[in-house]
Amino acid sequence: MEQMDYLVLSRQDYKIFGFMDSAASEKGTAVCVSKYKDMALNKYDFSKEVFEELLGEDFGKKDFYYEPKTWGFIVDAVENKIREVLKTIKKVPDEHQHDPLTYVRAYREERRDPDNDWDMKYEDVEEFLGEYYHHNIKKHRKDLKLYYFQLFYNNLKKNYEEGHPLYISVATVEDQKKYP
Repeated sequence: MEQMDYLVLSRQDYKIFGFMDSAASEKGTAVCVSKYKDMALNKYDFSKEVFEELLGEDFGKKDFYYEPKTWGFIVDAVENKIREVLKTIKKVPDEHQHDPLTYVRAYREERRDPDNDWDMKYEDVEEFLGEYYHHNIKKHRKDLKLYYFQLFYNNLKKNYEEGHPLYISVATVEDQKKYP
């Protein structure tokens, strides 16, 4: 069997119901299986790390189906990965958690050097798991990947709490071509 490049996480079996609702609306989320380790831009593929660990040798080789409310361990594993990565990112001090924008504005002003630091305008704060963290999506690729991983987590958790089943399917060659 030819190894596919993606797993598709969805609420319906896309092999039966199709992958697209319309030309622009996908029914699922993709997790990369291969071709990533050697590319510097994709160094921080948190979803791949989580699913490799959860699925073990079956990662990218077979499909899985989970009944509603039985796949909480997947949500927990994704949340634990977010917490692990957050340990490496600067947390907004507790005294500024109630007003993080004031904190980041002061941070920018303190370090402002318009001639030498173009990335300073990308200094920002983002809420991860109920707390604010200081990040820079332009300068630090990990911060950007964590931001998208948080969106992935939010969607996964919402679907779990709403009682949807989870299909983890190995992408077909046709569906692979739909992803850049």
